Amino acid sequence: MRIKYPIWIAGKLAKGRIVHAQVFVVDRPVYRRAGAGGTGGYRLTIKVEGDGEVFVDPQKNLYAPNDVVGLIALPKAGYALAAWSGGGLDDKGNGLEQEVVMTGDITVTAKFVSESGAPGFGIVKGFVSDAQDGRVVAGAQISWNGIYTASTGEDGYFYLPIPAGQTADLFVERPDGGRTRVQDVVVKDGAARTFAIPTRPWFNPNWPLDPPTIKLNIEEGEILSGIVDFEVEAVGETEIQVLYFYIGGDQRQPREGTWLEANKGTVTIDTSWLPNGETYIRVLAYDSNDLAVLYVIPVTIFNSGHWAPELPKLIPKVTVTANTFAEPVGFYSFPGLPSGEFATVQAVPEDCTLYVQLRWLPAERADGYRVYRSFDAVNYAPVGTVAGYNMLKDEDDTPYFQLTDHSTQLAPGRRTFYKVVPYNTVGDGPDATVEVTPLPPMEVYLVSPANGAVGVSLKPKFTWELRNAHEFPADTEFQYLFELRLLAPAQSLTAVTSELEYELDIELAPACPYQWNIVNSVAARLCSGGATPYTVWRSEAWSWGGLEYPYTDTGSRNGAFIFTTTDEVE
Repeated sequence: MRIKYPIWIAGKLAKGRIVHAQVFVVDRPVYRRAGAGGTGGYRLTIKVEGDGEVFVDPQKNLYAPNDVVGLIALPKAGYALAAWSGGGLDDKGNGLEQEVVMTGDITVTAKFVSESGAPGFGIVKGFVSDAQDGRVVAGAQISWNGIYTASTGEDGYFYLPIPAGQTADLFVERPDGGRTRVQDVVVKDGAARTFAIPTRPWFNPNWPLDPPTIKLNIEEGEILSGIVDFEVEAVGETEIQVLYFYIGGDQRQPREGTWLEANKGTVTIDTSWLPNGETYIRVLAYDSNDLAVLYVIPVTIFNSGHWAPELPKLIPKVTVTANTFAEPVGFYSFPGLPSGEFATVQAVPEDCTLYVQLRWLPAERADGYRVYRSFDAVNYAPVGTVAGYNMLKDEDDTPYFQLTDHSTQLAPGRRTFYKVVPYNTVGDGPDATVEVTPLPPMEVYLVSPANGAVGVSLKPKFTWELRNAHEFPADTEFQYLFELRLLAPAQSLTAVTSELEYELDIELAPACPYQWNIVNSVAARLCSGGATPYTVWRSEAWSWGGLEYPYTDTGSRNGAFIFTTTDEVE
């Protein structure tokens, strides 16, 4: 809907913009009575509940029959539009812009609520990402019950007030095509629910576009004890290609169940390894058109648990590694710096993938571990629960635990803190805290010999550049994998260097076509490390410019280059 904004304010006519916060005095009629300088017509009365304003276009005292009036809700900072109500509305949802058709005297009410909620309403909020690799999706359209709507900002975040106690599906639609269903979303009065919602571009827009649904043999709010068989099924118009099952976490790994090219599965879990109290089950599935469904239900764990004489001991060793890739990978399942100048972006860029992986050795007497994340080392938010049954073993048969964090809130240059807390039936043991600062993606560009160059020397110097080198800390180490190919007959040569140039120690063949590229590059930095009296820890950040498929195969951003050598031989 296109609306112009003419309105008289303090003796000046403002066109096309709002020049003052109090553009319209609410809670009083916008009309003049007939006989007091006005003419016959319909009255429009605007009322406001909460902290916000309403802009009216055109603003008249009386309106002719069937006049169309545009309304724009203007929430104050910390508030959101919860709902419109009244007659003549084109849509009674919570879109900021509305139209009223004047078919009589009409009263319209705009209800604004604070982020802490309001009587009769709750809040749905969260982040929308591209797959589960951390990159945010801006401009995604959010719809609950087909009426209440919102959209994601540049940071992929959305905030949507909805009526409390009502259950409906929430749909997310990408601006480039692709949909995710968040099934059976309901909030309590004055409460809020937060979702991390992955999406993928649909494979074929001519295929069915309705995302699948989930069937689960566990009810919302159910109390789970002992050994439980979880039966999960995804139902859709196209075949299901992957199905994931999690308990108590938004991490990509570990997960309690994975089924590939199957629409259902059963996983048996001894819930005594999980901490007692409220948690949630999260089910994620994709169909063959890359449409997704996310189903999250709260449950409660209650067990007498494994007997333990006292709290868990300290975790003996923790490592944290941040990995940045120079292109989107598309995983299905999701302050001050010590040195160097970092990009100011606070979300994963669209042309890269970023995740953080934590590994730690078992703590004595621990049934499992809670993992928390913070960006200020003060306020920690839960990331996931890693139960004792998630234990892994390395090639030396050493047991360890692992969690992979693909949050949209991770960003290059953003210092990130993690806390790993062991638990058992007695309570929580001492936490192990580590930190890491992810590196930016490597922007490698080939320079010389240029693409299409002819008459190139038989002993050329190959040069390239790292255009965003200023974003890396001064103590970052770099390596580049140089590759040269003779196209006919096919031959190749590779070399590793830490410089931005490479010279051959042999001559090339005259009058021959060659292809060259930086097929891989890596930046590495030891962020921190050391030992407390009990816990050894290490923090590393890596940035990968190109790896073999299926991870990433970009190499340089503008390569490969092809050139032809000179036919002049000395």
